[in-house]
Amino acid sequence: AQVPIMEWLQGLFSWGQSFFEVLFIIITFLGEELFLYVLIPAIYWCYNKELGELLALTGFASLTVNGALKDIFKVDRPFIHHSDKLNYVEVDNFFVNTTELSSSYSFPSGHSQEIGAVSFTLAAYFKKKKFWIIAAIVTLLVMYSRVFLGVHWPLDVLVGGLLGLGIGVLGHYLFTKFPNKRIIIYFAMVLISFLALIFANKPDTYKAIGAMLGFAVGALVEHKYVNFEIKGVSKGKRVLRIVVGLVLLLGLKIGLKPLFLLIADHVIFDLLRYFILVFIAIAIYPWIFKKLKF
Repeated sequence: AQVPIMEWLQGLFSWGQSFFEVLFIIITFLGEELFLYVLIPAIYWCYNKELGELLALTGFASLTVNGALKDIFKVDRPFIHHSDKLNYVEVDNFFVNTTELSSSYSFPSGHSQEIGAVSFTLAAYFKKKKFWIIAAIVTLLVMYSRVFLGVHWPLDVLVGGLLGLGIGVLGHYLFTKFPNKRIIIYFAMVLISFLALIFANKPDTYKAIGAMLGFAVGALVEHKYVNFEIKGVSKGKRVLRIVVGLVLLLGLKIGLKPLFLLIADHVIFDLLRYFILVFIAIAIYPWIFKKLKF
């Protein structure tokens, strides 16, 4: 039933196919894991530590929920059975990859859910109408990009976007309602994340659990022993924090995987790798730039 709807949605911009393919590849990047791992540290280190923690909470929770739901429903991608009727844009670069999705399930859309969680978390935090409007527009654009590229059904992106909205609003509510119990909330989410293994015992789930665990432990250590400041730090030093920090995390992300593969190709090392990455971003790197006064 979704095939004719998707054909119609894909045909809306068929008159400028080449241009819109590039445009929606750029837009779909906003829902990529890489974008999340750049945006959250940048906000956390240089703009608002509290907001950075909130975004990490909702972003990592969304990743875990999405992985579990995909393995519960086990819906195939549109291009698996309908490549003769539907357009499928294959992209394979450092920022976006649609060529390795045949082994993963479609429902709900992870990109739609992730950008929804992040956008609506920001909207709920700032409590201004314009942020809610921007959040809705950005989420809808990412949702449409997934359909246009042929990697998700319309129902996938609709449910993904709504789930992102729910996670963003719920995360903000818990974060602000219980300000003195945030660390408890973080570790409660770690326990809930482990339950996802019941439904999705696969590498992506271990990565999400590792990220959530690294965030919870990192936040605990940062609160007790580091407590870095943003207020009073010059713009130049903030830029330096971002540049050095992102280079550090990128180097670790690229280097840790082959290092662990030398030991064994096991999902527990996916968990450990993401734990290390996030823990360093949340606690160790802030301790370094606090000590070095930048």
